[in-house]
Amino acid sequence: MTVAGRLTLLALLCVANPLCAAAQSAKPDDKAYYPDANWQAKAPADVGMNPQRLKEAIDFAIAGESKNTRDLVLNHYQSFGREPFGYAIGPIKDRGDQTGIILRHGYVVAQWGEPRAST
Repeated sequence: MTVAGRLTLLALLCVANPLCAAAQSAKPDDKAYYPDANWQAKAPADVGMNPQRLKEAIDFAIAGESKNTRDLVLNHYQSFGREPFGYAIGPIKDRGDQTGIILRHGYVVAQWGEPRAST
């Protein structure tokens, strides 16, 4: 092995060794939460999120809603329905209100619209 190769290997070991030691010493969170059928909710501040920034993100998402018509039959035939064999197979429902949910560490921290609405 050349001197340059040995120096490179030595530099790599000097960087990798502390990182590996830190990864091995990290203990798993004993209070880890895994949601079941009923997801628990927490306030944004309780999970380390800034409530004002979260509200800004939700407002941004709502403002970016699709400008297409909510009549999805009309929307289909104005877009994909113009293709050969572009007819719909099965029923098409109207598009509902915009819906969203934000999770942090398995907890619901924000939601809008109707996340539990059936499709």
